[in-house]
Amino acid sequence: MPKALINVKKKNIVIIDDSEAVRDSLKYYFESHGAVVYTASQIERVRTLLLGLITENTLPDLVIVDIILPECFGLSALRVINDITRDFHIPILVVSSGFNKLAIAQMKLHDVVAYIEKPVLLEKLYKFTLDLLSDLENANPKTSTNNIQNNLKAVS
Repeated sequence: MPKALINVKKKNIVIIDDSEAVRDSLKYYFESHGAVVYTASQIERVRTLLLGLITENTLPDLVIVDIILPECFGLSALRVINDITRDFHIPILVVSSGFNKLAIAQMKLHDVVAYIEKPVLLEKLYKFTLDLLSDLENANPKTSTNNIQNNLKAVS
């Protein structure tokens, strides 16, 4: 059975990347397709942003994060995000460089449902994001993140 088509209209997407060019490109791309996009470049801003969204009951449908941030490197960034979002099972898509087997194995502990190695074409990231959101939307909400996590996806 073919996947149900989904668009990002009205989806809340959080983009965390220290590169202004990457953040702005992704923000523009997703907003031009109808998503509501929130961005952050530093881990303290991530904390404030996520706590604010949760307080407002505006849960992100997806967090897209580069795990190499200046003041919070690697899995530390995922720990910060997961400490805030753990009870809500918000799926995380890691878009970064320099993955190793240990990091990939540990990403499952932090609600990471997929990872993409940089550099990546914007269209490829967008299509993958649509597929991922569709998978999550069509799955049982209580187990969707866990099921996808058990099959952590790598996009090449």
